[in-house]
Amino acid sequence: MTPLRFNVFGRIYLVQREAGSWQAHALGQDGKRSPAGFVIPEFIGEGELEQFLFDLFHESAPPGHGDVRRIAPDPAAASVRRLGPGDEACMRAMLHMFGKAFGEVDTYAARQPRSAYLRRLLGREGFFALAALRDGEVVGGLAAYELVKFEQERSEIYIYDLAVSAGHRRQGIATALIRELQRIAASRGAHGVFVQADAGDDPAIALYSRLGIRHDVLHFDLPPSPGGA
Repeated sequence: MTPLRFNVFGRIYLVQREAGSWQAHALGQDGKRSPAGFVIPEFIGEGELEQFLFDLFHESAPPGHGDVRRIAPDPAAASVRRLGPGDEACMRAMLHMFGKAFGEVDTYAARQPRSAYLRRLLGREGFFALAALRDGEVVGGLAAYELVKFEQERSEIYIYDLAVSAGHRRQGIATALIRELQRIAASRGAHGVFVQADAGDDPAIALYSRLGIRHDVLHFDLPPSPGGA
């Protein structure tokens, strides 16, 4: 189920039932989850959560911090940020999301890079990993590389992967990821941003056509050695 959000006397908590048990997390201002520090009994129903949280916290609540209320879902609440060397866990979550979205779980999850490799990669100026977060969950992601050109003193940024989790599509998340990359590209003085789409991937083609200019080209994969097959 999608996590339920509650404002509990000024603090935001996420509550989700998994395998018959309630799981609760506190949501920080940076969008990251942390253990809530309390347990919700299994017999508590969804409609009883507000009252349970009120009973649990009202005596220790600071004055002037309101009440307990359930926060209505906001389809535009996903936040986008660039990952850095300290975001290894978020990057691994994004890899799992890519695997599910592309139907290639083994490619993205079975042989993930070691921690030192990921930290080096996320620390590179020319690598961009953007994560879309909703209630602390990675619901979309983008990976791109800066290509330093030789014919002129300029660079272009290539979007290598872009995906959004199935339950969060058609809510502007892919567009938000691209817009954030464009903002980064402009700040770095990049000449342009480009991306490829597979023939038949109509949603991706429609999105990219709306945001940029289409060029029909052929793509070839070459082996790393001349004698390779």
